[in-house]
Amino acid sequence: MTRKLRANKLTNQLQSILLVLCMGLFMVAIGWLLLGRVGIFLALAISVYNLVFGPTISPRAILRAYHAQPLTPYEAPQLLELFSALVERADLSHPVQLWYVPSQVPNAFAVGSGHNASVAVTDGLLRLMNERELAGVLAHEIAHVKHKDTTVMGIADTMGRIASGIARLGLLVLFLGLPTLLSGASFASTFLAGCLMLVTPFVVFLLQMALSRSREFNADLGAVSLTQDPMGLAAALKKLEQLQQGGWLGRVFKNKGFNIEPSWIRSHPATKERVRELEEVAASIVEESSDGSKTQLARKAEPVPIDFHDPVETPPRYHPRRGVWY
Repeated sequence: MTRKLRANKLTNQLQSILLVLCMGLFMVAIGWLLLGRVGIFLALAISVYNLVFGPTISPRAILRAYHAQPLTPYEAPQLLELFSALVERADLSHPVQLWYVPSQVPNAFAVGSGHNASVAVTDGLLRLMNERELAGVLAHEIAHVKHKDTTVMGIADTMGRIASGIARLGLLVLFLGLPTLLSGASFASTFLAGCLMLVTPFVVFLLQMALSRSREFNADLGAVSLTQDPMGLAAALKKLEQLQQGGWLGRVFKNKGFNIEPSWIRSHPATKERVRELEEVAASIVEESSDGSKTQLARKAEPVPIDFHDPVETPPRYHPRRGVWY
């Protein structure tokens, strides 16, 4: 499994570099069409600035937007004990804090890097998963922090925000330049640049989805290296998949043979692909050995007590800044 983890890590690094370069080249093309050589240098300057200062949004600001609150050992001792054991196994250079999000939507996510890294879990996830499954999900998010996925996705997120601004500028370019184009004047390159600016957010969105998918398999393997229990994470993924397809819309489209979430707009690979990968890893794992290797972390198929908070009754809301339900 270690060899596969290293191979996946190298592949992810190459894919990340390629996808970020594609985003930058797309911006360079727009700059060239609008301003020529000056536009190219301007686009390159923006891209370099984004790479250096990319993740500009504070992780705490993101957590506050979700109304998250930090968990203490007094509130959730068993949950914090499990999380601390995973963080210790990950051998991170900085501690990671666990946050609670009062939302019915079963979800977990990691934000920040280094000393600002945090993992958040929702009320819906805690009430849905047993200890074994929850260990797999938490380990998956800790693996994202360890592999610096949060930093890379922060850069991609900043590029997405720049793309939104470019799209607004594109509308202005088309609005001001269309009369000139209709009059017969030479305005083709500016008009083409305006069209490119309009589709920029969509292109960047697809690249962001591809970038996110490319890092999920590696995070799954990283989680297994922490828990030594691939089938715990596989069970959690299956449970989440069943819940997502349990709504009336999912049943209707599934029965009609449609996929309501095509693979090219998914932020995660298909669940059955991830489960198949985990099953292959499970077949090659020896849970305990005499040489002191890690043993399976969580064996209990029982809920983790969360008596510190009553079940959330507020219906899910759409988060406009992050583009997700919570």
